[in-house]
Amino acid sequence: MTDRVDYHPNCGDRRFPNPTRQGSKVRVCQHFTRHIRVLIPTTEDIDHPANTAAWVDRANQLFSAHFGGATCKPAALGFYISENHGLVKETVFEIEAWTTEVGLKQAKAALEELLAEILVELGQETVFLAVNNEAYLVTLAPGKTQAA
Repeated sequence: MTDRVDYHPNCGDRRFPNPTRQGSKVRVCQHFTRHIRVLIPTTEDIDHPANTAAWVDRANQLFSAHFGGATCKPAALGFYISENHGLVKETVFEIEAWTTEVGLKQAKAALEELLAEILVELGQETVFLAVNNEAYLVTLAPGKTQAA
């Protein structure tokens, strides 16, 4: 059998090829090229345990609203070196989603606002953000002491 390209008729104007064998039972309907991840801490003021479930819910809601869905990976143990506190150990939740370039651009302002609010409300030095396997430690811009 030779490979063929099938298209799903309900994918809108943009068609994504599906290189499958003849007689395949599945077709590609959407193709996402941008992967985004955020780590939600479970501490306030660097190293004080806190219930941050509302922030996990909020991040999942934002990702779902902008990207069509989200995956929340269970709590993991993370470590980092703080200039002021030495080795910090905390539980984190990883929220991730896949999207398109356009979807990522459309979500940028809402994502920046969420990160700024986490930094301020939880008293974090940084928040981890990864886009397309490039990682960033995000902090408030100079002179900013609050979100928005």
